[in-house]
Amino acid sequence: MQNGKWLTPSDEVMRRVVHTIEHPLELLSQEQMVLESDPSQVSDPEWSRYANEVRDHPDRLSRLPWRNVDLSVIIAVNRVAGPDDAVALDYRHSRTNPSVIATEWGQEAISWRLLYIDFDQFAAALGLIST
Repeated sequence: MQNGKWLTPSDEVMRRVVHTIEHPLELLSQEQMVLESDPSQVSDPEWSRYANEVRDHPDRLSRLPWRNVDLSVIIAVNRVAGPDDAVALDYRHSRTNPSVIATEWGQEAISWRLLYIDFDQFAAALGLIST
């Protein structure tokens, strides 16, 4: 971010890299990441089930399609208000190189799916870093 490379690529690139989401996405600033990652909604059990988001639930701590809000940071959201599309860094398995997960809409709930095994692969696919 500090080197100025954290810029949203074209919609075409974003759709190719984040293939589970069809709506245009925007990469977030650090301040926006803090706001979007706020775990307070998880206190509502209905929202938690709908969005597949939990806080420190031992049975769901390390499994997708659940997102542990205490161990993840949302880094991109839909550009236009409406669908609850998001991309997040998932720190459940690595504190230094998190995996990248994204929402996928199902019939009755949102699921979180693995996009990239680590952030470096994601950033390279977006053209933010060279490999």
